[in-house]
Amino acid sequence: MGVNAVLELVVHGEHHELERTRELVVAHLRRQRPGAGARMVYATELVLEEWLTNVFAHGRGTRVELKATAIPDGDFELRFEDDGIAFDPSAQPQPERARSLDELQPGGFGLVLIRRFSRSWRYAREQGRNVMVMRITDDDRRS
Repeated sequence: MGVNAVLELVVHGEHHELERTRELVVAHLRRQRPGAGARMVYATELVLEEWLTNVFAHGRGTRVELKATAIPDGDFELRFEDDGIAFDPSAQPQPERARSLDELQPGGFGLVLIRRFSRSWRYAREQGRNVMVMRITDDDRRS
């Protein structure tokens, strides 16, 4: 694979496919960005797992087309296209912060994590499909 090689996968909601997808995407990242820092690898795994989980568990999606690309500026881009119900993450409010551990409720933090660990992201609804593009940066190398 050369610079800017694109990994293209089709993912279904079975658990073994999610793990296989994570392994393939991380291996692609490491091939394309041999010096990628631990934060970039972790952020890639986290946003990948969060988005796919949301599509299959909440969005009623059955199929995700995924493209993973190393961008010349050093970023790593994940592009998801799914057949789930329309879901615009930019229209979702930030969850309220719990004032104590007793008030903390499980769940609802996937989008918070995606926003935190992605350098940028954009959403579109195209031809009845959700399209989400996220960029991950290597903060370990830029500091």
